[in-house]
Amino acid sequence: MAVHLTQQSKPDVVVLDLVMPIMDGLEAARRIAVIAPTVVILMFTMHVSEQLVEEAHRAGIREVFSKSDGAAPHLVNAIESLSL
Repeated sequence: MAVHLTQQSKPDVVVLDLVMPIMDGLEAARRIAVIAPTVVILMFTMHVSEQLVEEAHRAGIREVFSKSDGAAPHLVNAIESLSL
């Protein structure tokens, strides 16, 4: 769904979770990076680890934010600070 919506709407920013229906956020990011290489991909998830962050960066995700750290304001700030 995220991949299809990105292809249809051509957003500047996509925010994914790790756990999503149909495919996980890492696979969605990999596919989005291919079809929309200029889109900024961010991840907002409960499941943050050093390994996930490394894998996320390899998948094309710019930054990973933890839901459990109260990172929502940081996510908003990151989106607002992008020069699109």
